[in-house]
Amino acid sequence: MNVFVYGTLRAGEGNQRLIARFIQESRPGKVAAILLDKGAYPYAILSADHAAVGEWITFDKKAEKEVLRLLDRLEGYRGAGDPNNHYERIKVKDLENGTEGWMYVVDPESPRCKWITGKYPMIASGDWKESARCFA
Repeated sequence: MNVFVYGTLRAGEGNQRLIARFIQESRPGKVAAILLDKGAYPYAILSADHAAVGEWITFDKKAEKEVLRLLDRLEGYRGAGDPNNHYERIKVKDLENGTEGWMYVVDPESPRCKWITGKYPMIASGDWKESARCFA
């Protein structure tokens, strides 16, 4: 199972400790999304015109349910179509290497999306780690 991470779950960031014991492999990736800088973490919204930089993390298939349970809780995902979701969990494909897997994004149709896009600046480079270093 693959998950694309672009913020605090990336290598060297604070939340990776939550899933570290399950990680089999991590490699660079890029997906069609825009990242918005909340400071402590980024928001991602799918966008064919932008590329979000992150990492593909591969987990053992046997740990899939436990990993998704941990990630769903962290990302505020309660289930498909739940209006109280902080993020949606969707399937995406890497722009360069074809890797496919899960990613947590803001639903562009949700009322929150307009509020988020009006409040937080876009990360022009598409790389939150690069942007986050400005706050360190």
